[in-house]
Amino acid sequence: MMDTWVLQRGFPMVHISRVNATTGMARQERCLGRIVGTEFYNSTSPYNYTWDIHLDYVTSLSPDTPQSIRMREKEVTFAWPAGDWVKFNHKFAGFYRVDYEMSEWLKLARILESDHNILSPLDRTSILTDAFTQLEKKLMNVEVALELMR
Repeated sequence: MMDTWVLQRGFPMVHISRVNATTGMARQERCLGRIVGTEFYNSTSPYNYTWDIHLDYVTSLSPDTPQSIRMREKEVTFAWPAGDWVKFNHKFAGFYRVDYEMSEWLKLARILESDHNILSPLDRTSILTDAFTQLEKKLMNVEVALELMR
């Protein structure tokens, strides 16, 4: 498990999407943050830049009780949790970034605006830092990022 973390450059960005009403998908890819230099971008990995990740999440039905999905492949499908919203990387405990589909980002924005205390300060922080990572990489619309900060 640890080899995927210590023998690869960068860290994972996990994209969360809804396949249908009952199924979700998590897909990971390599994220380099602000690292500059071709030796980082051109490096190879014996693990194909796939990490062994415990995806902890909370939902509107259980905002204080995290659940977990083990992700060892580039993609994993899972039962989409019941409830109005889902927030991955509970309490910012995992060393990975999260990206959601637009509809899920907007649900999180509504939570932050209507009753931000539903989420812990660490969860609120991780939502904003994940969003701004996406914004910095030009993968998120500025208006959505601003919605999260209302």
